[in-house]
Amino acid sequence: MAQKKDLSVSSEVKSRLEELFKEDDGPTHDDIFEESENSDDVLRALKAVVLSIDWEINDETMSSLMDQISILKNVYQQDRILLLFLQLLGKLGVYIKAKKANAHPDSIKLLNSTIQSFEKAALDNKLSDSDRKQLLQTEVSRFIVLKEQVSLKKDTQAQAVKPLEKVYQKEIEIEKPDIPVELTIAIEEIKAMIKAEFNDMKAELRMLMKKRS
Repeated sequence: MAQKKDLSVSSEVKSRLEELFKEDDGPTHDDIFEESENSDDVLRALKAVVLSIDWEINDETMSSLMDQISILKNVYQQDRILLLFLQLLGKLGVYIKAKKANAHPDSIKLLNSTIQSFEKAALDNKLSDSDRKQLLQTEVSRFIVLKEQVSLKKDTQAQAVKPLEKVYQKEIEIEKPDIPVELTIAIEEIKAMIKAEFNDMKAELRMLMKKRS
């Protein structure tokens, strides 16, 4: 079963990457390796933000992460592989920012591993484009598995809530049993008769009091 799942994930990753790179006729990594001198500083800033996320997830740190990703997209706008890494980081950032402490534990691990792979793909000029794509494929594969785990967790939670709803519904049915329409009408008629007789008794009492006065 696990082997079948791995083959499914591998096939999906391969299909997605083929679609992403089928129009990739841009410059190679060797052509663009000499980037801005500030790129190393931005990478260090990105790693510092991710380190702070390991300690605490809040809106400030997650906003800083998204800012650094945006800056790096401008720095590496000519490198399609690095841009895809950054898109993946952006998706993880959006998810973690939304869920914060409730985010899947593996999402933080994936964020760190993707940062490491991104850094290697960006700075190691000994890597071929094929090697860099392989690094990307590994992280995309992990991302797909994470999505499946998050989806499975949601389904499990939903299934756990349904039985509770059924039990609650049964309690309501016990507290408020169904009453036949005929019986309901009879009860209402008896109530009306009692009310009428009570009103008559009050009227008679008033008359007696007036006669005595």
